[in-house]
Amino acid sequence: EGFDGVCHSEWQGGTKMVKVCLRVLRGRELAAQDFYGPVARSSDPYCIVSVNGDELGRTESVTGSLNPVFPPKTFTFSAPTTSRVTVRVLDWDFAKDDDPLGEASFVLGDYLTQETPNAWFNLIPSGDSPNAGRVEVQIFEDESAESDSAADAAAPGRKKKEETYDSSSKMMRKVSAGPNVKLASGESLASKIASAVSPVFLHVYDVGHSLTIQNLNSVSGIGGVFHGGVEVYGREFSYGGCKTPKKCGIFKCEPRRCPAHAYRESIYLGDCGLGKRRVTAVLKSMADDWLGPDYDVLHKNCVFFCRAVCIQLGVGDVPSWLSNFASFAATVRDAVRGTAKANDEVTALEALTKAQEKGDIHVLLLEHVSAVRLQQRFRLKRARRRTRSCVEIERDTQPEPRPGPRDLDSLDDKDDKDDDETIKSAPTNE
Repeated sequence: EGFDGVCHSEWQGGTKMVKVCLRVLRGRELAAQDFYGPVARSSDPYCIVSVNGDELGRTESVTGSLNPVFPPKTFTFSAPTTSRVTVRVLDWDFAKDDDPLGEASFVLGDYLTQETPNAWFNLIPSGDSPNAGRVEVQIFEDESAESDSAADAAAPGRKKKEETYDSSSKMMRKVSAGPNVKLASGESLASKIASAVSPVFLHVYDVGHSLTIQNLNSVSGIGGVFHGGVEVYGREFSYGGCKTPKKCGIFKCEPRRCPAHAYRESIYLGDCGLGKRRVTAVLKSMADDWLGPDYDVLHKNCVFFCRAVCIQLGVGDVPSWLSNFASFAATVRDAVRGTAKANDEVTALEALTKAQEKGDIHVLLLEHVSAVRLQQRFRLKRARRRTRSCVEIERDTQPEPRPGPRDLDSLDDKDDKDDDETIKSAPTNE
């Protein structure tokens, strides 16, 4: 009783009954149980959720990770606010019983009143595990019934959403399903989006407006140089850098209309089920961790921010190809910096040459971008030399003016100096 997903009464036996949605978002620093095989010193964790001792279900297991992001699965149930929720983390094993890694337990009513629906819990070690790690759980009251009842009267944005992502609209041609979106038999992506309470989209852009970058990103299956933004409730949120100390780098714009980049495609990631108030609370809780001065083009950019937002909203991880190029470039840069400290004669070019011998396609793309930048610099310098030569030829071919009593001061090289200064002050775009 009480776990049938329907709240029959708000009060039962003097205790308030609530309809709750619960998700296990991710784990951190979990204990390692697998010491052999392709991924040594790791685990294949999954979670089992129970309320007052009654098991609700389990999440999917994540292979070979001590910091897993669990595929989104929502546990919906009705229970008193005094109920105790337990999350057990186990390591999946093929040939023997699963190994317990740890568990966390909390009272339901203590976390439903919090503004932010996400909370971290330290795991109590189980078995021989000295360090169990921690898990992040999202828990909130189900708002789908309230949203459905007020859709006709107070949700013009919902009506606009259904019209915008209708199957016959041009916008749906650039929308694809995310890695965690599963369509039922005969169900279309447009109908699934229209039935969502609070759909989440990832909008992908080509960085800047350069045709070279767009052509580079068109090579499928190997990643590229992308900008990303997450849309929820009709606003797109992303992350950028600035030099102002302690200023938040999170900004918002109209969906698919970031002025600094060229829109490419959209990915529907799922329904987070959160109201506007809770979505705002999640973004505010991330503000201190995403400051503008902390921006790094390889280690902490807009794609990493989109990944963090999607995990915090409960729709899971973003496609891996978005950050493949940046992750590989960051690895190469860190390796180059590390070898440079040990041996000053090792340069970045030598490191890239060694990596190229291994046939990694990402290195070839990185060299392509570097070659394009060198060509741009060479062409710019050649254009500056041509401009300087044209100025000198024009100056030499012009007839020398006949000086008059009032033009004696104009015989100096003042005009020539002005021309040189104009050339020197031309933008270089380097």
